[in-house]
Amino acid sequence: MKYMMKTDIYDKERKLILRRELREYIAAANPLSGEERKELYEWVASGHSVHTNPYLLCDDSGYIMDFIEGVRVGNDMCANPSNYILGGSVSVL
Repeated sequence: MKYMMKTDIYDKERKLILRRELREYIAAANPLSGEERKELYEWVASGHSVHTNPYLLCDDSGYIMDFIEGVRVGNDMCANPSNYILGGSVSVL
């Protein structure tokens, strides 16, 4: 029973942290389209941070891209794959 209570507390704290992170991210982010905003809320609601992306895309310096940047680059990669083959500016973990 004690373990379950600690897990519940951890889950609540994690959700609070993710929501705070989301609010700060939206306040500081460039304008988001309605679809991007919806995807971002779903990403965070599923327990992920706004500072990660579903494709595990990294920038030139090797740091993982945030959600919006990752989704935008991922969508562009699908639309223009030749831009990312051999010497492109994005790497996948």
